[in-house]
Amino acid sequence: LGLVYVPTGNATPDYHSGHRSTQMDRYSSSVVALDGSTGRPRWAFQTVHRDLWDYDVGSQPVLVDLADGRPALIQPTKRGELFLLDRRTGDPIAPVAERKVPVSTVAGERASATQPFSIGMPSFAGPRPSEKSMWGLLMLDQAWCRLRFKQARFDGPMTPIGTDRPTITWPGALGGHNWGSVAVDEVNNLMVVNTMNNPSVVRLIPRDEVKENEVFGIGGAQAGTP
Repeated sequence: LGLVYVPTGNATPDYHSGHRSTQMDRYSSSVVALDGSTGRPRWAFQTVHRDLWDYDVGSQPVLVDLADGRPALIQPTKRGELFLLDRRTGDPIAPVAERKVPVSTVAGERASATQPFSIGMPSFAGPRPSEKSMWGLLMLDQAWCRLRFKQARFDGPMTPIGTDRPTITWPGALGGHNWGSVAVDEVNNLMVVNTMNNPSVVRLIPRDEVKENEVFGIGGAQAGTP
């Protein structure tokens, strides 16, 4: 087809969208088909709108030909979603639904009220976290984990990250699917999937509350934001 398929990162910084450009909003956290002769975009499919969760597309797109002859592309994502697209046009082959999600109320944020969910393919997000599912080697460990869960905000997938308390992001920034993608056995019509079940705990901290050179976990300064 003369196309080059490119997965893209999320727009910087990872957890705040206030100063991102229109081009960032258009092409971040996507798979983009480039014309091999001109380098221009032919089509783009976005896996997360206005990404606030560090859900860059770390997996390589995988190209397969379906039994009916259609050229297809499988795009795994950190969300544990698998998007099955027509690689000529970027149109979904397996159904994708735009579903309402909770919207961020952080100052300066421009969050999306809906996100794409690949309802026509199996989800590999893993079991939904709950207080009951918290695990610890000892009873005290389990009690501590349950307390941390109750103190955090968790409204399911795409829960917005705020400044007042931690948010549990599920899947976390490591996936779901991350580097390594999936493999397809075309002889036996099987897909082999590598996935992780690793939620993250994230909070935005107002800049005026941070001391110079203070470090929090594995987070970053979210440069250019409040």
